[in-house]
Amino acid sequence: MILNIGIIGLGNIGKLFSKIFLENGYNVNIYDKNSEKYDKCYYKGKNIKFFRRLNSLINKSDLIMISVDKKGLREIFNKLLKNSDKLEGKLIFDTSTFKKDVIKYYYKFPESILVSSMHPMFGSGIRNIKKHKIIITPIPNREKGSQILSSLLSSIGFNVIESYYETHDKAISLTIGISYIIGLSLSELISNENFNKLEIFSGTTFKYLGNHYKSILLDVPELAEYIVRQEYVKEYAKEYVKIINRLRKNPKYILNNLIDFKKKIGEEDIKKSYVNLYDCIESSL
Repeated sequence: MILNIGIIGLGNIGKLFSKIFLENGYNVNIYDKNSEKYDKCYYKGKNIKFFRRLNSLINKSDLIMISVDKKGLREIFNKLLKNSDKLEGKLIFDTSTFKKDVIKYYYKFPESILVSSMHPMFGSGIRNIKKHKIIITPIPNREKGSQILSSLLSSIGFNVIESYYETHDKAISLTIGISYIIGLSLSELISNENFNKLEIFSGTTFKYLGNHYKSILLDVPELAEYIVRQEYVKEYAKEYVKIINRLRKNPKYILNNLIDFKKKIGEEDIKKSYVNLYDCIESSL
C-alpha cells in the first residue's frame, strides 16, 4: 500500500523530504501557510498535491511531518489538536533541532494518535542518503509511532538511530551548538576583512572552516538564534570561552591536553580524518 505523507512547511527540509519521499514511491501532500511557495516548488506531478487548508492535508495523509520553525510550531500543534478526531490512527512527527519543548505537545494528543520526533543530521545539500543519519526521538510510553517511523526511514536508506530527548539535546548542544558558535564567531571576525585577499592566503584548514561558516549563511537568522539560546549550548559556550582564555594564558597546558587527547583518539583515526579533510576540500575545488 502506497502511503500518503503530508508535509507541513515548505522550507529547506520540507522541500528536501518532499523530493526524497516522492523518489521512493510515496504520495506527498504539502501545506504551507504561505501558499506563494507552491509556485517556486519544482517538484510537480501526479504524486504531489498542494493544499491551501490544513484540514484538507490531514484528511488525505496517513503520516504528517511538521517542518516549521519554533515560532510556527506551537500554532501548528494547536491546529492539529483541534483536529484530533481526524488524526486517529495516523502518525505525526516533527523535525525540530531540540526536543525538550516539543515532547510536551505530544502528550496532549489522545493515545489513538501515533506520535514521534526526528532530527535529520544533515541539511538540504545532501546527495546520498545512505551516507547520512536520522535520529529518532521516541515519546516515552508512546513508542509505537517511533517504531513505524524508524522502519520507514530505514527502508528508504537512512542510517536510523534512536535516542530519548535528554541525551539527544545535550549531545546536539555540543555537536551543533558549538559548530554554530565557531562558524558565527569566524563570520564576525572576518566580516571587515578583504575576502579576496583572504582567499589568496587560505590554506587547507581555513578553506575547510570557510565552507563551514559560509554554509551557515544559508540558514535563516532565527535558526541560529534559536540554537545559541539553548541552555546546554550556553553552558558549552561558557566552557569554550574558558578554554580559549586558558589557551591564551597558558598554551603549554592546552597543548599537553592535546597530546593526551591524541592518544585517546588513536593514530589510525587521526590519519583517516586528515585524508577526509583533503577529500572535502578538493571535491569543492
